[in-house]
Amino acid sequence: MIYPNFHGAPFLLMSAEVTHIAEGKYDQAIATWRRGDQPVFALAMIEPGDRGRWFVVDVGFLACDERFVAGSEH
Repeated sequence: MIYPNFHGAPFLLMSAEVTHIAEGKYDQAIATWRRGDQPVFALAMIEPGDRGRWFVVDVGFLACDERFVAGSEH
C-alpha cells in the first residue's frame, strides 16, 4: 500500500548520496523549482520499501519554459 502525501503523491525517501548527486547535476532546474519561476518535471526511479514507503534510486529534473510546455503556441 502506498501512503499518499501532499495531493496524493506517494511518500518517497531519498538518500543523502542521491540528493547530493541530483543537486550537483540539476542545480539550475532545482533552483528554478525553488523560485517557482517555471514548471519543473521530476523523474524518479524508485524501489519499494517497507510500510508503503518508496526509495528513490535515481532522479532527474527538467525545467520547462513556454517552448516545452504541451499546448504551447511557440
